[in-house]
Amino acid sequence: MKRAFPLFALLWFVFATWGLELGVAFVYKTFAGSLTSLPPTTRLEMLWTITILRALAVAILLRWLGLNWRELFAGRFGARELALSTAVVLAFLLLELVYSGWEYTPQAIGEFRYYLSLSGGRESLAAVLFASQYAYYFVEILAVNLLYAGSLRLAGERAAVVAPTLLWGLAHAINGIAMPLQQAVLLGLYVGLFAFAMYSLCLKSKSMKVPLYIWFANLAV
Repeated sequence: MKRAFPLFALLWFVFATWGLELGVAFVYKTFAGSLTSLPPTTRLEMLWTITILRALAVAILLRWLGLNWRELFAGRFGARELALSTAVVLAFLLLELVYSGWEYTPQAIGEFRYYLSLSGGRESLAAVLFASQYAYYFVEILAVNLLYAGSLRLAGERAAVVAPTLLWGLAHAINGIAMPLQQAVLLGLYVGLFAFAMYSLCLKSKSMKVPLYIWFANLAV
């Protein structure tokens, strides 16, 4: 089964994360000329294109591995898991506060303001864009849970933590290609460290709900 692991990791990277986003962005950029000037309805369309294609890729890889969707949510989430997960969220919040010079706006608020500006002050359209962004985030974390679960099945516990750390971090670094190089590298390192903390705790608690909670709590604060 270990021989199948590199193929699984490659398929995940190309079709469930970096390659998928790059391909969709390339298509939209070809037709629109620039991703930064996309009208809000086109941006909404692009978000849902990525989300639906990613969900399809996850479904195909789940079937290949002999897993099902329920296994991406498996495990208990009691008081102990809540306390440890919250500690991880607070640790990364502190890191972001230090990096930003203690001038920090919660990501959820910042994203809603961005979509409100993008939609020209139309609150209903901003709300739809915001909700669509979080549907995108939900499928994204399920895809990373799949990488963890597949790596655990094919290559063992160490690979289950290392694969999300390296591949998810690398995907964010490459997707940040429009940023200054130093900022893109820092983003990749941050996401890699974040994945390491999430999936180390996931492995310890044997709960796939832990990354789900940490991810959305981190997005909210």
